Amino acid sequence: MTLVHLCKWALVGVCCLLLRAAAAAPPLSLAVLPFGNLSEYRGRLLDQRAAAAVAAAAPAPWQALAAPAVEQALEGLGAPWPLETADVQRLCAQVQAGAAVTGAIKTVQVEDQGAQVTIFVEVVEPLSGETIGRASGVGKFATHDALPVDERVDQALQRAAQAAWTALGPPPSLVGEVTGPAVGDRLPLKLRAPARLPDRAVLLLFAPDGAPVGPPLAAVVVQTVADETAQVGVLARRAETPAGAQAVLVGRLP
Repeated sequence: MTLVHLCKWALVGVCCLLLRAAAAAPPLSLAVLPFGNLSEYRGRLLDQRAAAAVAAAAPAPWQALAAPAVEQALEGLGAPWPLETADVQRLCAQVQAGAAVTGAIKTVQVEDQGAQVTIFVEVVEPLSGETIGRASGVGKFATHDALPVDERVDQALQRAAQAAWTALGPPPSLVGEVTGPAVGDRLPLKLRAPARLPDRAVLLLFAPDGAPVGPPLAAVVVQTVADETAQVGVLARRAETPAGAQAVLVGRLP
């Protein structure tokens, strides 16, 4: 292969990377709260270990916030556990999270050479307070090594967290942009082809491409789709949504 051909292939590769970067959703900060423990297993700090497993398994563009920041915000709330939706919203506003994850450890089964854990997760969109995703995940771990029980449970927790994220569906993706002003609580979108939206899809609207990336401007739900356009209803808004605002699919209403 000649140098000219190598340069051409290199240029194609760079262009592909640029296109992928341009189509990528902005980073979404995620507050993972300690999990409730509904199982009969009373492992040390199991609620925090489950949250850590879910945070570590979160797929991009989710970016889990550091546990100390979330814990400090929780202490500052002074609210009883489990948190009410309004408390989750207050916490997310304080740590500037685009979503919160709550959940519970449903079962823990410890065996001689392994463990099995089942967890339940719920994703909350804080602007509206709506739940936009629910899923369960089962994790199994087996080994011939003589590992401590907590380590076996942690391995199973990690697998359960990965399974739960998979069950929640594809990670957030950029699906379109706002094309005009709001009419009441409705906004028009131009969809990226081929953007496939689930029923009652929830989107977060961000500043137009090229503007500084900040928190979501609004949370909306898709009402109608026709060809490459959609009408969305505003669930909650932080600021006005200009033409060109990016629409990111993050989940769906139950």
